[in-house]
Amino acid sequence: MTASWLKAATRRWRGRTDGDAAEDTQRAALQRFRTAVQDGLSGDERSLEELLQMPGEIGLTDEEVELEVEMIRGALDVLSLRERVAHEGLPILEHQHKVLGTDRCHFRCSAFTVDEGGNRTGRLFLTDQRMLFLASPVLAVPWNAIASVEDDERDIVVRTVTLGVAYRFHCNAFSDARCGAFIAQTLKQEGRAAL
Repeated sequence: MTASWLKAATRRWRGRTDGDAAEDTQRAALQRFRTAVQDGLSGDERSLEELLQMPGEIGLTDEEVELEVEMIRGALDVLSLRERVAHEGLPILEHQHKVLGTDRCHFRCSAFTVDEGGNRTGRLFLTDQRMLFLASPVLAVPWNAIASVEDDERDIVVRTVTLGVAYRFHCNAFSDARCGAFIAQTLKQEGRAAL
């Protein structure tokens, strides 16, 4: 009697089939990939590109890893943006919104925020002067009133210098959140340097 036969008989006796073992293997591969993504999101371009190859190498389907792949692509996008900003400065985007006036727009994306009044959908703009969320009502916060900006998965979290006042903007993509947070942090630093 071989060990593999005994293992198979034991699984059947416990009500488990070989299909269950395959599911366990797939689940373990998925968990291994998710752990690698969480550990590797702050890596360099080469390590992130290697993470993109990992699902195919360990037998995971695109559907199983769609969210994690989006996270990796967001990390790659912010690395590329950092490099461009270092060489060319912040991107300048054309706009036709009257509320922005003469502000130079460096970032925009669709987002929503949750507050006491419920979900508010709008457009988030980061300009050389302020952060604007065009919704009803319009939210405008100058850079000198912002204490910190961070990305948290698909969210850009903005904390103001007023104790307890923070805004969480939920973006449609990880890339928008990562790149938006980086641009906001850069604008905040530039504003501080100008003081």
